[in-house]
Amino acid sequence: MQFLEDAQNLIGRFKGSQHFRKHVNDRAPLIIAVAAVLLLASAAITVGTVLYLGGKSSVLVLLGMISAPFLLLGSLAVQLYLLFSWLEERALAPVAGRKPKPPPIPVAPAAVFILVPFIGLVLLTWKAALGLILIVGLTIGGYVLLDRLSD
Repeated sequence: MQFLEDAQNLIGRFKGSQHFRKHVNDRAPLIIAVAAVLLLASAAITVGTVLYLGGKSSVLVLLGMISAPFLLLGSLAVQLYLLFSWLEERALAPVAGRKPKPPPIPVAPAAVFILVPFIGLVLLTWKAALGLILIVGLTIGGYVLLDRLSD
């Protein structure tokens, strides 16, 4: 899978780049807070998916329970990949003498682990989906705060 290879390459770049490591270490408390919000978002996605499947049939309930850890870890991995790709770009763009650009979004994993479960959550209850949107807003706020600290 390309996403797993990209994630391993990102880890290797983190280990090999002094600027990237320093950028992350300087912002570690805020990054940990953003990662905690990402974990909350992953948990909400997972619970929403299990609940959405829960009302359909016992086979779907079983499928939802079996897939829950994979969905939790998969959605968290995609979100953390985006966070650290974004941090890498913010750390290395000034060194390269250019403006930072948005990180590449792994489309297939993002669709499978985030978009489709979110749509299921919207179909289950729009109030829970609004709660997840609030969590996403907190995440974006964390990104903005991290960006402000970069200046």
